[in-house]
Amino acid sequence: MRLLFPDEKSQIALDPTQPGPSIEKRRRAGPRPTTTSEMVRTKLFAALDALESEVISVCDDPHRRHEWLKFLGAIDDVVPENKQIHMIVNH
Repeated sequence: MRLLFPDEKSQIALDPTQPGPSIEKRRRAGPRPTTTSEMVRTKLFAALDALESEVISVCDDPHRRHEWLKFLGAIDDVVPENKQIHMIVNH
C-alpha cells in the first residue's frame, strides 16, 4: 500500500533570458547583477509517501487541471501495479 499526501504550490520564478558575463567581466563590473530575467509562472505538485519516505513531484506551467492529471500519471508510473494507492487530498 502507498499512502500519499499530495500538495500543490503555485510559484513565480525568474527565468534568465540572457546568460551573464564571464567571471572575469563580473569582477571588473562590480557587485551589480548583469543577467536579464523575466518572470515565469510555474506550478509544483508533490506527494509525500508516508510509508516509503519518498516524494513524487512534477513541476510544470499552469494550465489548470491538465497539470493535476499529469501529476496523477506520474504517480501511476512510479507506484508498482501490485500496490494500492491511498491519497488524502485537501481541497
